[in-house]
Amino acid sequence: MCNGTLITKEYDADGFGNYIIIKADDGTGFLYAHMADPSPLSVGDNVKIGDYVGWEGTTGSSTGIHLHLEMQDLSNRGWIFGADLSQYLNPADFMGIPNEANISCIYNGTPIPPTPQSRKKNKFKWVLYLRKIRNRNKL
Repeated sequence: MCNGTLITKEYDADGFGNYIIIKADDGTGFLYAHMADPSPLSVGDNVKIGDYVGWEGTTGSSTGIHLHLEMQDLSNRGWIFGADLSQYLNPADFMGIPNEANISCIYNGTPIPPTPQSRKKNKFKWVLYLRKIRNRNKL
């Protein structure tokens, strides 16, 4: 989802399972959690939009296969685990997708500025679940 650097790659059995944190060039931090396997990347590796960083999974404290995505502004600090919700950024706004239940979206890697309508929504579930299309013939 960003051009940046992998700053954390860890395993948390009681929480995020296999997870990574990427710090984008603009200071935005992206945490990807519950990945099926450890990322093939190493801390310090540079990534660009579209690079493979790992598969969604259900490691750690998880009840089903999904991508757990969180965003924070890391321009002046490191990642804060368990931070107040005011410290998080809304991935739906970043990706320009609707923040509504029971929808599926395919994100092409191009951030879309939030619309006035999307700014009115303030009930964001900080874990964003996106259904992955597994049949590549449908793409």
